[in-house]
Amino acid sequence: MLLPGLLTAEECRRLVEEFDAAATKQVEDDAFYRGSLGLYQPPSSVPMVAQLERQLTPVFGELEFENSYLRSYGKGSFLGIHTDRPGLDVTLSVCVEHDFAGEYPLWRSRQPFFGPWNSSLASYDFWLNDAEALELRLGDGAAMEGIRYPHWRDFFERDGRAVYIFFHWHKRRPPISEPPRPKG
Repeated sequence: MLLPGLLTAEECRRLVEEFDAAATKQVEDDAFYRGSLGLYQPPSSVPMVAQLERQLTPVFGELEFENSYLRSYGKGSFLGIHTDRPGLDVTLSVCVEHDFAGEYPLWRSRQPFFGPWNSSLASYDFWLNDAEALELRLGDGAAMEGIRYPHWRDFFERDGRAVYIFFHWHKRRPPISEPPRPKG
């Protein structure tokens, strides 16, 4: 689901400045995030959560915030095909810097995957071959059930960089109640 104009240019600028100034950025070099830089839960992202939840709740139901994560892609980096880990039911990806020519879509399979992601399957063609490209301009977001629908980004082969923030929620589930006990 595409959500245009979720963040203002000023909000995006503040997030990028916080990212650039952070000493705690992580160099990602594993099978899913190779070549990117990441920053866990930048403080300036937290005040945005309630506003974003109000827009997502009508579609996804009651949500409880888990975390946010800023990620920068430079030449040669990519996001491998995966589903999000258990507990991250809903993912919102927002473009906060588009400092390159062209597009760098987030791909989302239309075919669900059930269970924790299996990174050693012989082929991912079933999910790769039935996917949609979600192109985000500055401030635009894409929301999905990231735990269920495989998603990825191809190799970033441009000059410049792309920076996105990801917000994650789990769906609130009603408490399990005990069945009524017989009287007597």
